[in-house]
Amino acid sequence: MQAVTDDSRKVGAGTLFVARVGSSGDGRAFIVDAIAKGAVAICVDSPSPIGDWNQSGIPIVRAIDANKAATALAHAFHGFPSRAMRMIGVTGTNGKTTTAYLIQHLVRQSGIRCGLLGTVVTDDGVTRTSSELTTPGGTELAGILGRMVRNECKVAAMEVSSHALDQGRVDEIDFTVGVFTNLTGDHLDYHQTMDAYSQAKARLFRRLRTGSCAVVNIDDAAHRTMLEGCGAHVLRCSSKDPQSECFAETLKVSLGSTRLKLHGPWGDVEVDFPCVGRHNAMNALQAAASAWAIGIDG
Repeated sequence: MQAVTDDSRKVGAGTLFVARVGSSGDGRAFIVDAIAKGAVAICVDSPSPIGDWNQSGIPIVRAIDANKAATALAHAFHGFPSRAMRMIGVTGTNGKTTTAYLIQHLVRQSGIRCGLLGTVVTDDGVTRTSSELTTPGGTELAGILGRMVRNECKVAAMEVSSHALDQGRVDEIDFTVGVFTNLTGDHLDYHQTMDAYSQAKARLFRRLRTGSCAVVNIDDAAHRTMLEGCGAHVLRCSSKDPQSECFAETLKVSLGSTRLKLHGPWGDVEVDFPCVGRHNAMNALQAAASAWAIGIDG
């Protein structure tokens, strides 16, 4: 077997094609085409009716949920790449991109190769390309993480969208750190209610294992929802409360820059940050807390 995909356009010789039913199409309609392109096995949902493709002679795997199977099979094919890196997942309505970029910068400054997955750019440690989605589909995501490992990335910072969490795209990823930035009204065309939206975000934190870390913005009331059922160590971040575990103190604001003192378990660090606004102070603080949580100090 040479590849695993749920995109019939990417099928080639030696591919396992997962013909899942999506919101905008039915992969089973492309099974015959996939076989013609060289697919060596097909995975379908267990209730799928038998079609002409079933007479092809190639193995047909029936899964309870082909969507979840696609993600699981892809991660297995690539050797479960997230287990070979320290994974930092950033979720929230705003600030994900900036925070993920800052995390990658801090990790790189320590001399460690760090991959990046986000709304704007995908960086596999060697090549930077424009992103199509905030969080790619499960099979594509597994492939990108696999490239990061082969390119000797030891850390990956990635934006994790509510859609990805709700659809199980990141179910096979073992996150070392989960970051919550904030929650405001967005994507309600998909989630319908703010409660459903916040519960989707909270899935990231409920999946964190003992020994991992949740970095949350306590200035946003929705952080309480994120921590319900979370068994990870928690770093509470604030730009308002000096008593919080991690606190961003604004010392001076200039045109286009801010001097901050970041207080936390790492001590007190003064930084000149080329951005302004309390939201950017929080982004910087959460990036520093995330870096500290994976063992980068100073």
